[in-house]
Amino acid sequence: MSGWRIEARDPSDPAAVAAVAAYSAELDSLLGASSPTISDPRLDDYRAPGGTFLLVVSDDGAVLGCAGLRTIQTDAYGDVAEIKRMWVSPLLRGQGAGRALLERLHEETRHLGLGSVVLDSKRELHDARRLYLAAGYAEVGRYNDNADATVWMRLDLGVRRPTYAAVLLVDAEGRVLLQHRDEHAPRAPLQWGMVGGAVEAGESPEQAAYRELLEETGLAPASGELALWRSEAFAWSDGSMADYHLYVAPTAATDADVVLGEGLAIVFVTPDEIQALPLTESGEHFLTAFLGSPAYRALLG
Repeated sequence: MSGWRIEARDPSDPAAVAAVAAYSAELDSLLGASSPTISDPRLDDYRAPGGTFLLVVSDDGAVLGCAGLRTIQTDAYGDVAEIKRMWVSPLLRGQGAGRALLERLHEETRHLGLGSVVLDSKRELHDARRLYLAAGYAEVGRYNDNADATVWMRLDLGVRRPTYAAVLLVDAEGRVLLQHRDEHAPRAPLQWGMVGGAVEAGESPEQAAYRELLEETGLAPASGELALWRSEAFAWSDGSMADYHLYVAPTAATDADVVLGEGLAIVFVTPDEIQALPLTESGEHFLTAFLGSPAYRALLG
């Protein structure tokens, strides 16, 4: 099996149509003839600004999975994101694709400005239910009128807009620790960006900064060593927004001290090299500001 990636496609794209057909065919084989609700004609539901459609695609172009996300209104929970048509090919099962696809859907939910995800399914689909339960979903009462469903589930993401904590470590030569994102990154795959990630429910941005740094690099500065440099709402070119909290610190660590926990590489990069890298939108925005700031000059001693 070659490598795979998750990417957004228009729901009318031939590859998306083929994925939904494969999904429906597998349901037919498991449950008998699928209901008409499998072929939802409202394709605009899965387009910006209220939704998205994702495909899992192998490096050689084979379609190995799909999932749709749309905004709906419910009596019990208000506006929520609903997952539809989630499917991973048997060829890819057991390789983490289902969980990665689900995490990408959660990321897209946050970028829609929503804090809750719902889905309906059939109780007979045991593998799917195990995936959702392992990700923290809980069974809830019926939230829609889908006569074909026998189980309904919901996950509270805890925030209505994504909040990220990022860490900029600077070594004695003025190099900044950056991450080369892999092909499974929910945004900007294969580009370079800052070390860090989402602030989890019940966690402060500072706590998230230390946790993310340890998880991604194995580096564990003492409490108080990371200093808050900037907190800012950032808007991507697609109009979605997130709150960023950036922490900075000098470091004696080297590339050899980094234990890679996420991405393709995490290394120290010179300012000149940074300008030549394919940077994420947020990385370009914040790194440009940081490298021209008094805070960066102060870290150089």
